[in-house]
Amino acid sequence: MRKNYWKMIPSLGTLENKIYMNEELIRRINELARKSKTPEGLTEEERAEQDALRKDYIRAFRENLRREIERIDIKNPDGSVTSVKERHDQKFKKGEWEE
Repeated sequence: MRKNYWKMIPSLGTLENKIYMNEELIRRINELARKSKTPEGLTEEERAEQDALRKDYIRAFRENLRREIERIDIKNPDGSVTSVKERHDQKFKKGEWEE
């Protein structure tokens, strides 16, 4: 059975919840990584847990990074200020977005 390593913390001033990686999650990821390098290796159950934890870690990292980037404001040459999120949304709607 998969453990719930997430700690839900309501953000201040809003109703939305933010997901944070807690120390227990990171400790378990590192523990499984160290064990995988030993001669005994990981059991199938531990390997499945490791894969799930890595996916959760990457998802949380991306969400946190996106949240931080969306908080950035860009000052335009004309003196106006545009948020990165607004600028991204405008480019995406116009079809200017390239990967």
